[in-house]
Amino acid sequence: MTITDKPVRVRFAPSPTGKLHIGGARTAIYNWAFARATGGTFILVVFLWLGFRSFSFTETIRDVEPIQPLPSSEAGASLADRCDQLSEAAGLTEREREIFLMLAKGRNTRFIQEQLVISPNTVRSHIKHLYVKLDVHSQQELIDLVER
Repeated sequence: MTITDKPVRVRFAPSPTGKLHIGGARTAIYNWAFARATGGTFILVVFLWLGFRSFSFTETIRDVEPIQPLPSSEAGASLADRCDQLSEAAGLTEREREIFLMLAKGRNTRFIQEQLVISPNTVRSHIKHLYVKLDVHSQQELIDLVER
């Protein structure tokens, strides 16, 4: 009996974290029997955990250090101040400055459209111009620029 043109290869890999149980034993026997019936190969995968005998999750967790907040671009500079500095340097229009600040706060197109009472296409057009002037390609890059 052949299922494919190639010989069948089946394997059984017991859990490296626990003892063999009845479900695992059944799967191993079925795989072995299937390989034998089809003239295929049965592979038993054995894990050697010799190098991990001294591994301890407790010690690993104890050695974890808390992350430090990223330093701001200027001490005490607010998001609005940083956006103003970048807007001035990039030559943004007043409307682009408004949208830039909202994007830097993580706002999406729909929110900006509703706040400024403009069409979605107008918002997208302003965003496109912003990205070109600020040399970014996504909102995440824009936020990263502001946080530098």
